[in-house]
Amino acid sequence: MAAVAWNLADAGIDAIAGRSVLRAALHNADLLYRAMTSLRFSSPPFRPPGGTIYQPGTAVTYYPRPDDWGTSLIPGFVTLDAAMASLRLSSSADLYLSRHIEALLALQARHTDGHTYQGWAEFRYAGREQWVAEQISRAWLLEWASARSRIKVTNAVPD
Repeated sequence: MAAVAWNLADAGIDAIAGRSVLRAALHNADLLYRAMTSLRFSSPPFRPPGGTIYQPGTAVTYYPRPDDWGTSLIPGFVTLDAAMASLRLSSSADLYLSRHIEALLALQARHTDGHTYQGWAEFRYAGREQWVAEQISRAWLLEWASARSRIKVTNAVPD
């Protein structure tokens, strides 16, 4: 579900290019995010303990079904939260963004060089540290563009 961030994160790139975001890229993103923050998955049939994907009052994310990527994919949620906040698609995105940034900083504080992951169990991807840099760059660009009111949305077909 968090993959919707890929569509939304392009708003930052569009902003530096002086283009508007196509409204189609935002289609149902608010519904999806609201599902992540408020749709409860009961256990069973879903994985214990059940609950919402975004856990209230924390940066913990719950996966209703087992995943095969790892246990600490916080940077992707930072990008999603930044996109939802920058595009003003969710009133709770700023709060979750703060929580997920704090969780990411805590992961990085475990290492003197600031890298994020301790190993394969946390994220099963060879380019995991590069992926972190990409996610943080996308989130930063969205925040930058939003703070400067450079994000615009349009229904117009590009030339």
